[in-house]
Amino acid sequence: MMRFPLMVVKLGLRSTAAPRLPRFLSRSILCRTITTGGKDDWMLQAELDALAATKSKVNSQGSPNDVMMGKLTVELQGERISNAVKLEDKLRQLIEKANAARARATDAIGRKVFTAVRKKCLETRQELIMQKEAAGMVGGAAAAEVIERSFAIPGPV
Repeated sequence: MMRFPLMVVKLGLRSTAAPRLPRFLSRSILCRTITTGGKDDWMLQAELDALAATKSKVNSQGSPNDVMMGKLTVELQGERISNAVKLEDKLRQLIEKANAARARATDAIGRKVFTAVRKKCLETRQELIMQKEAAGMVGGAAAAEVIERSFAIPGPV
């Protein structure tokens, strides 16, 4: 990531240690104050990447908006997959709890606990199916059946 020291290009101030800015930068970027260590570093870098992509003869990814939306799409897809993996882990833990609660479901309180845990398992499994469909990992009724077989929830007492 390129980092620029504090400078105001509009006034013509420039530090001797500052690197030369590429000539293809737009006037709107050049006229802003560029700081290091701020929360806007990623925004500046995204704009620089988008501008470099559009000015490059080799790279034909489209407009700067297309480049930024492509990066955003990749980031969102990663989040969807991460959430699906977290739901799988949560469902495995709930299934273990349901199996343990089933063994203790000898009286009315034990059956209520088991029923509550089982209900949470069913809800979590449905959330997992929806999350995997949103992430593009599975789709359709056949995929839901595979998930239901992979994550077998104990039957009612």
